[in-house]
Amino acid sequence: MAAAIDPDQVRGRHRLDISQYTWSKTMLEGQILTWGGDRMDMANSMEARPAFLDHHLAEYATTIPPEVRIRDGVEKWVLREAMVNVLPRELYERKKFAFMAPPAHTDPVKRNAVQEMIDHWLTDNRVNEVGFFDREALNPFIESAWQETDGTIARRNDIVINHTLQLHMLHGQYVEDLPLPVVD
Repeated sequence: MAAAIDPDQVRGRHRLDISQYTWSKTMLEGQILTWGGDRMDMANSMEARPAFLDHHLAEYATTIPPEVRIRDGVEKWVLREAMVNVLPRELYERKKFAFMAPPAHTDPVKRNAVQEMIDHWLTDNRVNEVGFFDREALNPFIESAWQETDGTIARRNDIVINHTLQLHMLHGQYVEDLPLPVVD
């Protein structure tokens, strides 16, 4: 991922510019567009053209000053203001939130797959050796996460579990040079 970042594109830039550039070079193409875009579209024999990804618009957006892109804690401020008379008030005022695919707790097959990854990457020894998390706190969290009945909390738990696994997998692959397990 680090190789995707051109140091000349981030040197001396505003933190928001650096964050958005890094995100577009790492998460947008390799994750967001494939998971929420191309794969979903192609699975339904479609080819989507996301309007906000038009290269002319994207290039123009990079010229908008950071204090206009986020103003008083409101993300996408300039876009919201441009659409104030078009959007229903509910959408105009709504806080931004992440899109998540159906979480693991809703599907036994997904849950089992996640549990296999937990059993492989989050063993007591690995968690202690890597040192990112406190094993005494992580074990009870994972156990209670699988028992959660409140949908909102269960989705948040899935996010925490996924991020925990991702950190351990990335550390294993890129720091420890461990092979990824073969999945049938």
